Amino acid sequence: MIAAIAHDAGGAEVVSSWLKHASERFSLTAEGPANLIFDSKFESLNRLELKLAIENCDWVLCGTSWDSTLELEGIKLARQLGKKSVAFLDHWSNYLDRFSDQGSLCLPNEIWVGDNYAYDILNKCLPEIEKKIVKNFYLEDLKSKVQSFSKLGDTNTINLLYVCEPIAEHAKKAYGNENHWGYTETDAISYFFEHVGKIYNRIDSIVIRPHPSESRSKYDWIKSNADYSVNIGGEKSLIEEIADSTAVFGCESMAMVVGLISNKIVYSVIPPSGKICVLPQKEIIHFRDIFK
Repeated sequence: MIAAIAHDAGGAEVVSSWLKHASERFSLTAEGPANLIFDSKFESLNRLELKLAIENCDWVLCGTSWDSTLELEGIKLARQLGKKSVAFLDHWSNYLDRFSDQGSLCLPNEIWVGDNYAYDILNKCLPEIEKKIVKNFYLEDLKSKVQSFSKLGDTNTINLLYVCEPIAEHAKKAYGNENHWGYTETDAISYFFEHVGKIYNRIDSIVIRPHPSESRSKYDWIKSNADYSVNIGGEKSLIEEIADSTAVFGCESMAMVVGLISNKIVYSVIPPSGKICVLPQKEIIHFRDIFK
């Protein structure tokens, strides 16, 4: 029996997809966006309070979160009860921050990653921890879903998708400074609108898709400040919104990797004042390289 623990969307996606393919018995302790993700993949779930889940499990499998300490609490409790804990990383950034607990590291017994890029990054920052590459079934499943979608609507239209991240919130939570990485989500969006018209002579629509942890109203201000037709996305699935797009824009969101899987042109719009995009995929085009 596995105790699955998740809060943030990214971790919930990789953990839930692995569990679905592994066909292992598990209980679920979930909060926040993770609830909807697990509900979408399983017809029924054995939900347990954290302590009870770990007491009754053989080992723990968790994601990692910015917006919650749920997974860290699970790792600590597993250690206290002598249970093995495994964390599955869903990205290529801020690995130490994901295990930071009030200034100290709270590490599981083992960490899983989905590719060689992530393994190398993890090996540099945590060389001593047990680690392995495990198939990322979330991305594998997305590849299958992409084949069932084609670009929706008029193929002659230029529809752009911008995928958001709560950059300032994460930076303030981790470092006490919203501008720790040299930019915020507002800076990136402004940089995008400043230059996107130099790529496309005509733009029919722009969809701004909030991060799963953000409210759809957060970006309403863009609609009255942009020179283009702007809609707030998020009501359709990520795959549908990508399928309906000509190109995908963002900073360093996993959704950009999904865009590449969907054979879309993908741009990172981190402004020159910001840190370098950590996404290792070489197909991503960087605004800072084009607009110097």
